[in-house]
Amino acid sequence: MGKAIPILQSKTRPVQEPTEADPSEFPYLKRDLIRVLGTLAYRNRAVQDRIRQCGGVQVVMGHCVIDERNPYLREHAVFTLRNLLEQNVENQGVVREMKPLRGFDADGILRDIAES
Repeated sequence: MGKAIPILQSKTRPVQEPTEADPSEFPYLKRDLIRVLGTLAYRNRAVQDRIRQCGGVQVVMGHCVIDERNPYLREHAVFTLRNLLEQNVENQGVVREMKPLRGFDADGILRDIAES
């Protein structure tokens, strides 16, 4: 038996300081995270409850909007919300207790509710 020869030779790299992550490196991260939450919450009461306890129901509802940078984010958020609310009275109560912050006035202008 001879001497072991490494198949890959590694080159040492200098240690770099951590830098801010560039958002463009993760273009669909929000959409994919919402999607994973929806998959995990599907008919799983423990996950539904845990997401509620962490304030996730409100976060998911906040993503039910059109986002040009995240195609289908709204659709995944609606689907996730459906999975969070299915047969979970406590999560449904969280949604029921939420109050709108803005609304349309008689002229069709979006205003804060306090201004109306």
